Amino acid sequence: MAAPNLISFQEIWSVAVGMSSIQDAKLVEQDLFKSIETLKLGLDFFKPYSSSSFKEMNEKRKMSENLKKFVNRAAKLLNVHCCQMHDMVRQFAKLQFRGSKQKLQQLLADEKNSHDLLSNVAEFYFTERLYCVRCVTPMIAYFQDNDHPFKDVYSEILSNLPDLVTTLTNQFEKLFSCESLNITTRGVDCTSEVLSKLAIQQIKEQCEILQVFLLYYSHFEMLCDLVAKLAKIFKEHSFGISHPLLEVADSWLVKVMLTSMSWLMQVLLIEGFDLEFLQDPDAVTDHQLKKHDKSFKQIDDIILKSIDESSLSPLMLAWATVRYVLMEENGGLLTQKLGERAIDNNVWREIDQIIINYPFNTESNISSTAKRVLRGVISCVTKSFHEDTLGCYGDLVAVAVRLLEAKPTDLGKGIARCDMDALLLSASGYFPINSGYMLELLAAMATSEIAAIQIHAFLSDLPTFAEYLATCPRDDVESLQDGSCWRLLCHKPISVAGGMLTVKLRVGTLGQLVDSQQGELVQWQQSIDGWKVFDAEIQSLLKYQGPSSNYHLLGFIEKSQLIFRLVEKMLASLQSSSVSGTDCMAVLETMNMFISKIPGLIQKIMQMTEPATQLISTCLQCYIALVKMNPSENAQKILSDLKQVQYFPSMDKGAFQQNADQVQIYPGIFGRLLTEWERVNNTYLVTMATVDLMTSLLEHSMESEDKITECIAVTVNFVMKEVFCCLLKWQRNEDLWDNIGVRCLKLFHVILRIPDSELTQSARILQKSVVASLLEQNGAEVLLKIASVPVDLIQSVFLNQPFSSGANQMSEIVRLAFSVLNNLLRSSDLVADSNPTFLKQVLATPNVGESSVVSNIAGYIYHRYTLALPQLSLAILRQVSLIAPMSLHANLGDDVVAFRDILLSRLRSRIEHHSLKIAILDFMVVSVQTQPGLLELFLDLEPKVKDKPEEGLQLGKSSFLHVVLSMIEPDKQGTYRLPTSLHTACVKFLNALWVDKRHPVLEALKCSGKQFWSSLLLPLFSENSPKEIAQNELLETCAHSLNVVALETFYMSHGKSDKNFQDLMKEFKEKKRYQHWSKVLLCVSKSLAIVDTNERERHLMFTSALQTFISAAKLTDEDLVKSMLDDVISSILFLVGDTASSSCKEVNVLLNLCTELLLTQVYNQIKKKRCLQQTNVWLERSVQALQKFEESGNFSKSAFHLHTTAYHLAKAAKNKDKNVLTDLIQVTCHDLSTILKHLDTKPSAFIIEASIVLIQTLELLCESDDGEINQSWRESVSRDSTIFLLMMVLVDLTETCKEQTEKSAPLCIAILRLFSHISSYHEVALTILHTRNLPKLCLNWSNAYNAKSKKWLNVYHASLHFMTCMIGSVTHDFTDNTLDFIGVHQERIIQCLSALPVNQGIPLLREVDFTTALLAGASGQYLSQWKFKLLKLYDVIRDLIAVTCQTAIALLLHPRLVQETMKLRERKHQRQGSLNTSLSNVTPLRTRSSSSKLLGHRDDDSPSREITPIQIHLTSILGNCLTFLKNLSPGICEVMLDYSFVADEYPRLLAINFGTPTMEPNVPVSFGGIISAANFALSALHKANAINASHTSYKDSLTYIADVSLVLVMSQCLLLLKQTNVSHRNKQFLRRNLGDELSSCVRSASRHLRHSSSSYSPQSSPSGSQPVQTGFAKHDGKNILGLVSEYVKQVLR
Repeated sequence: MAAPNLISFQEIWSVAVGMSSIQDAKLVEQDLFKSIETLKLGLDFFKPYSSSSFKEMNEKRKMSENLKKFVNRAAKLLNVHCCQMHDMVRQFAKLQFRGSKQKLQQLLADEKNSHDLLSNVAEFYFTERLYCVRCVTPMIAYFQDNDHPFKDVYSEILSNLPDLVTTLTNQFEKLFSCESLNITTRGVDCTSEVLSKLAIQQIKEQCEILQVFLLYYSHFEMLCDLVAKLAKIFKEHSFGISHPLLEVADSWLVKVMLTSMSWLMQVLLIEGFDLEFLQDPDAVTDHQLKKHDKSFKQIDDIILKSIDESSLSPLMLAWATVRYVLMEENGGLLTQKLGERAIDNNVWREIDQIIINYPFNTESNISSTAKRVLRGVISCVTKSFHEDTLGCYGDLVAVAVRLLEAKPTDLGKGIARCDMDALLLSASGYFPINSGYMLELLAAMATSEIAAIQIHAFLSDLPTFAEYLATCPRDDVESLQDGSCWRLLCHKPISVAGGMLTVKLRVGTLGQLVDSQQGELVQWQQSIDGWKVFDAEIQSLLKYQGPSSNYHLLGFIEKSQLIFRLVEKMLASLQSSSVSGTDCMAVLETMNMFISKIPGLIQKIMQMTEPATQLISTCLQCYIALVKMNPSENAQKILSDLKQVQYFPSMDKGAFQQNADQVQIYPGIFGRLLTEWERVNNTYLVTMATVDLMTSLLEHSMESEDKITECIAVTVNFVMKEVFCCLLKWQRNEDLWDNIGVRCLKLFHVILRIPDSELTQSARILQKSVVASLLEQNGAEVLLKIASVPVDLIQSVFLNQPFSSGANQMSEIVRLAFSVLNNLLRSSDLVADSNPTFLKQVLATPNVGESSVVSNIAGYIYHRYTLALPQLSLAILRQVSLIAPMSLHANLGDDVVAFRDILLSRLRSRIEHHSLKIAILDFMVVSVQTQPGLLELFLDLEPKVKDKPEEGLQLGKSSFLHVVLSMIEPDKQGTYRLPTSLHTACVKFLNALWVDKRHPVLEALKCSGKQFWSSLLLPLFSENSPKEIAQNELLETCAHSLNVVALETFYMSHGKSDKNFQDLMKEFKEKKRYQHWSKVLLCVSKSLAIVDTNERERHLMFTSALQTFISAAKLTDEDLVKSMLDDVISSILFLVGDTASSSCKEVNVLLNLCTELLLTQVYNQIKKKRCLQQTNVWLERSVQALQKFEESGNFSKSAFHLHTTAYHLAKAAKNKDKNVLTDLIQVTCHDLSTILKHLDTKPSAFIIEASIVLIQTLELLCESDDGEINQSWRESVSRDSTIFLLMMVLVDLTETCKEQTEKSAPLCIAILRLFSHISSYHEVALTILHTRNLPKLCLNWSNAYNAKSKKWLNVYHASLHFMTCMIGSVTHDFTDNTLDFIGVHQERIIQCLSALPVNQGIPLLREVDFTTALLAGASGQYLSQWKFKLLKLYDVIRDLIAVTCQTAIALLLHPRLVQETMKLRERKHQRQGSLNTSLSNVTPLRTRSSSSKLLGHRDDDSPSREITPIQIHLTSILGNCLTFLKNLSPGICEVMLDYSFVADEYPRLLAINFGTPTMEPNVPVSFGGIISAANFALSALHKANAINASHTSYKDSLTYIADVSLVLVMSQCLLLLKQTNVSHRNKQFLRRNLGDELSSCVRSASRHLRHSSSSYSPQSSPSGSQPVQTGFAKHDGKNILGLVSEYVKQVLR
């Protein structure tokens, strides 16, 4: 760790300019004042090396021997105190060393190979010295700027640096000395190369000091004595030209730097001359140089002695002007000589060289100050001297234009006070003979709206009109004033612009004769509209019919270029205004006069052999300015104009929408210029302008029509293919690559960031095309080439020229490349593993033995001059982590540890900007999930006990978690050290560890200190009101904290608990924080619609986290739960009631989260039987919310959650309010109708699930015993045509029963269940019948069992049950439907019944159960009709029912047979691997002979648990079969009492046999089998009663079987006894054996009844058919037993 007194001037500079995390002015002031003493010292802060310093370091500092030796070497080499050098090495290791700590130790230990390290430390030391001087520059530049936030801070700091100039002046003079640059005193490491670097460093420091002086004296007056002193110092060293250090380092770089120093010296002295005041009339007497003759004389002598130095011409000219103004007789011949020497030395070109070189070509305060000074020179000179005496007029205008362009005119000054008025008036005197100079000056002056208006007015009324003297006849004029002035004697017409315009000079017009550098002229004093002349010039070009080679010779191109450049500047100056004033409208009208001619001009230029690409480029720039000024009005017009002349590339109509990458593109004018001219000449002015135009159109006019966007899209696609992707194939030109590359990247950046809401069809295709091109090889190679610029290159440029255009341009192009790459990596096409693009392969594959693209990008984390590059670098790495998991560690290779260390260093830094820290933490969040190797390095866990990891792990010294925990300490939260955004990033990272279940890390975190949980959960104890929290950034922080608590609660319930955490959660509950955060949820719901769109994600995140938190908390306090759920419901009611924001996507998401939270909590509370007294209230409010949803007219997921909640509440609530239930019925019917009306044949899973819930709700509400509710239910169902809609849906869904559509099967089952239930109401059953869809359904149901899908088979089963229920309710009105159903599905019914003997699987048993129930019902209601219509089928089914009955009895009596069969089936399924739902191909699992062996004796053991479901089904099947047989048999009373009874009309159902039932074929059911069924039922019923079984329906079935079996036996016996075709012998056999069996059965039943503790009275048959009410079902079964006993006595004995 760095010592407390460790000072870095780079960090001081970061704080001073506002690039640090400290942004508050007071805090900046406090931080800077800590370094005030250091700033006072300047370069003297660095103490020289001495042997005593080494001794002092040994005594005061503890370090390794290797480091000690290295520090001593470096200190001696750089002549720095050893302790300071030690600090410098530590700072270097912290800020700039490109390696790990281990690598640094290795380099220190290897003395022979440590020269590179020594050189890097020296460079760092040099940088620190430069920043030592540079730290005061922002303070000087802005201490008087009222708009700067640190203005008062800078002023206060400067007031505490009174000796700043004196100190820097002394240090400046010392730096001329080369005495310290001695090899003998610098140690063995000092070489001539090192000395050269030291010399260059001294010159750099002198230049920095001169820049400080220049800035300082731009705000303070430079006294004459000081001007003279500085002049003397400068003169002693020939203004840097004969610098002493040239003897040490006579290199090209030194000479370049000395030239810059010379320029700085001259500009500084000129600033001291105060030329601005020199132009004032009072300067002659009040100028300070006038008052201080001694200083004036000293300066004069110094400059006159330097008259032979050509490089000092600016200083000479400035001093000549001073002499001319202040001295008597204008200074005499010496002034003239001085001025002439400056002119002879090309002073204007020298000033031009100053402007275009560093540091004057930057965007810094130094540059603007110097240009202001030089502009003052030109202004003062042009006002003092005639332009004809100032040398080359063109050079003068050129430098004036450059200065005007560099420093925009102030908004309030216009052109009248731009300090160039004299020069402008002079240039206008040549109009129209030579308008170039005037146009150049005016274009440079057009920098504001006011300036544009004044320029327009100036050109509209030019004061003079010039013509050559030779063309003016003497006869038409009168000579005045000794011949220097003429007057016209008659009107004189003059043709201009090739005869396109005639100017008429009136009689009496005066003309001044001028002998200028342009020749002898007459300047007529008559005003003229210059715009008309310029328009005529353009028309002259358009109408010229001569050869195109004359365009340049006649000056057409040059004039047009200058005119359109002025138009461009004028439009650009208007772009920020509303263009609403009269003056602005006049300007715009004039500009449109020229804009309208651009299409024709482009066509004209294309006729040239060598097209004037610069002119076309300027015209396009005019269009760009026009688009920026008013995009909504101008974009369409521009595109239309250019399309008319076929400027843009194009495709065939509609081709772009089909496949933009494979369709032929017609190049247009732009394409031809690019391929035929620009590539050949390697100049791309038109290309760059076109790309700029596309960017402007996309930025400002994305709301245009689709056809306009298609035009742009095709052009962009052409640029991508023909420009960007081919960039590396062009002639090598770095500047050209940068200029075109940066423009293309801007264009792609705009395209990739177009919001989805603004994407038209063509724009969407364009975006996909750009993404695809950049992902593939050609585009990706160019992009990666730009993105792979080494960070060291940019670092060196920033170090040497920190504010230069080169540094800014290089930084900008890399920034754009990073941004485009980052947006590309977000593309879903790249993330998909099935799409291995070239870009993905490059980024995911490490380069063995060389640095990869990823490692180059990662290197930008070392960049400190701009914030954007390291942040974008981390953003790219974050995306690479997502598309290529576990790849970064390999990509970084040996630099991975160094990468970890620099991230840790920057995260730990006190002054590092928070945005970078947030980027680092976000990168770590992604690494948790995707980069385990890298994460392990970041976390740096180590065993608590060395070599014993089982004892637990702890955080290592290099763990990021140390920094994170330090950052979120309670005393830092809410302060500038931890702003909310950074706090959120920290907690988000911790949350990621919990989400990823990094349990070892979590344990280490919990053991890191008692403050961990209190620090993490402190935001949850915030005292801010819920409303304040809901509108604060802290909401997201709390969301992550809540998520951590939820996960920790879950983990704690499954493992070791944490006492600190439990204590805090106890406190959380005691302080009623649960209620507090539920109130926050309510406030979040109310504020979501009114907050900014970017903040809504925070609200959703919080709601989701709170949902997880509440679910994990498992709250048991009913009052707490009640309070929270009341707030949740209130939130829902507010959201659904806010109709204004109902279309907002985020509101719908929040509503979905709230309703889901309500559903889960209500379900859990009901499940645990808590808060039951609150269910009615919650139900009422839930229904209210549903009613508001009903008003909106759409059904969403939120409505589904509410319906599900209402279903559970209605199911659990007691004493429900009738009105609430009525409302619930109505809204359920309405929503169900809404869904069903828009249901297709392939509904989504959500629609199916929602429909099922609504149907179940209707089914639940139908069960009420309250007549009013049932009436309301029927009314609502009828009003919304619910039954009809359900029936239609059922028909549609069952038409295509396939495995692919089986997700619809549960919906069909739910509908059939509802129909089965409500069919008990006769009126509702008739409604179902009258839908007239049952015949169609009857046919469709065959699709269900043919689909070979278990789910669709269940639909068929449900249809069987539905038909059974309808038979019992509708009775005779359902005859045809029932018989049609049996007839249509007869094959399935027969297969089903036939398969029972060989297959006892649950699916088959269910189907047999439902089938026999249907047949039993049909036999009871429609027996005669059945026999009449389907006699053959009736006979087959009757026989199959008998066999099924026999089989069921046999299987029930022998459960071991079922168990063995089940085991064989399981083994077969394991071999086959699938279940066949078809019944036609069922094969026996056991042969009949083996079955007979098992049936040889009765199995009286209780069935095992595995076969209990099978036995229950068999019992139900047996009851249905007995019911069917009973329905075919006459009643006992009918046989005994009806004397007209004809026995032969009834079929003989039972064979006279009393053996045990078997499963052998062709064995009819017998009396013995039915008696066995009765005995089984009585025995099983006794066992069930004995164990108090919970299957009440099963016991009811057993009772019913016993009842019906005895009745059937007695009925059939009477029938046989009365039939004549039965022999007497058989009748006697029947009486005897049946009497014995019945007597035995009665005895057994009586015994069971005596031991039975309860009795049961079934009301219906097992599957819903109506049973015969007999005596066994009443009065404890005694009546039926009595009847049997009497029957035996009276009939059988």
